[in-house]
Amino acid sequence: MKRNLLLFAFFGLCLFTACQNAGQTETDNPPAPPATMETVETSLDDDIQFIKDQYALISKANNYTSDSIIVKCDEITESAIHRKYNEKGELAFLELIDCGEHGCSHEQHYYSDGELIFIYHKNDYTPGNSHVIMENRTYFKDGKMIRCLEKEATSGPGMPPVEELLAKAENKEVACTPEKLMKDLSKVETMTSDEANIYLCDPGMLGAFPASECYKLWETEPFSCECYFGLTGDNKEPALFVSDFGKKACFKVNGDANALYPDWEERDYKKELKELSNAKNWMSINGNAISYFGKPLSHYKYASGEDLLIDVILSSGKDIDQIPMQSTTPSSLIPLMKGQAANAVTKAKDYKSKGGDDPLTVLKMDNKSYDVILRYRQITQYEGEANKFEGTMTLLKNRDSKILETKPIQGTCGC
Repeated sequence: MKRNLLLFAFFGLCLFTACQNAGQTETDNPPAPPATMETVETSLDDDIQFIKDQYALISKANNYTSDSIIVKCDEITESAIHRKYNEKGELAFLELIDCGEHGCSHEQHYYSDGELIFIYHKNDYTPGNSHVIMENRTYFKDGKMIRCLEKEATSGPGMPPVEELLAKAENKEVACTPEKLMKDLSKVETMTSDEANIYLCDPGMLGAFPASECYKLWETEPFSCECYFGLTGDNKEPALFVSDFGKKACFKVNGDANALYPDWEERDYKKELKELSNAKNWMSINGNAISYFGKPLSHYKYASGEDLLIDVILSSGKDIDQIPMQSTTPSSLIPLMKGQAANAVTKAKDYKSKGGDDPLTVLKMDNKSYDVILRYRQITQYEGEANKFEGTMTLLKNRDSKILETKPIQGTCGC
């Protein structure tokens, strides 16, 4: 999914090594934190030094395997994913580059023993006659942020180059907040080329709208029982999808509000997912792509292999700790396949702990032009009030298998 970034005129995607060096040469020694207990301060300094040592080791390693995905969404925007794996096949480095009309964003992630330890994020853009570079450095221990630094410089006509000003700028310690971590990081870590094209080249067909537009379209009062999904989960925000539990529904595509009706096929999608769980091998490598249950991911109308695996686990009625897979020949896809499988098992267990033994709902609705598939998982168990859900909303042409767009959704269902 292409994110909103401040970007300058794209003059070509930088080489992987050059982008990596941007993080290496600009990583300054952070200022010491405010003094608390001496032992706590010493421990934090030791943690930071460990991260710097691992950073240097990963940056200089020449025996790691790597893969890259380049995605050109249109004549202006271009994105890339670069990954490096250590001798054990574990992800050691991940970079996401996003470039467009006004500049580029680089997000570099460093790992030790499979755990995220450091993020270097650089935004380089030119608004008007200015040139701005913003840097963020985030340090992690045991999955938690332990130090966050920010640095920024702006140059303009008659001023020194922005790189010179940035070198003199202070690395300021700031509060560590959740938005410093990419929401879909686990998916990007194991994303295949086909998945990256869908994720990074969001066509923006699906739009948000107030629920009142849906009631007006159906010429009805507000639904007494309702599912309300948007990007944030806040029902005060515009919706991407509104439904009275699958009998009537609305969504907006290309700026126009559309009514949706119950699926004409009347298929039991969860039963079909459950049947997949009986396959001998859930994942295998077929040429330069990962197959799922013997078929390409597109066969199941999913944009993410990880999401498909999660939903099969949730529909299976079993406690699955390991996903069966087949990899008879060496392939650069093996780390991605293993990563997707491990993530799916972990997330499925989390959904069961939050939403109960059967947290998944699969809903397909359509009209004469489009099919819309919602797959959402319960994340609360409230009695007598609306529960919270999260998942994806997938848009296809009517009776077609090609995905036009997939968006993450959050929201509530209740009466």
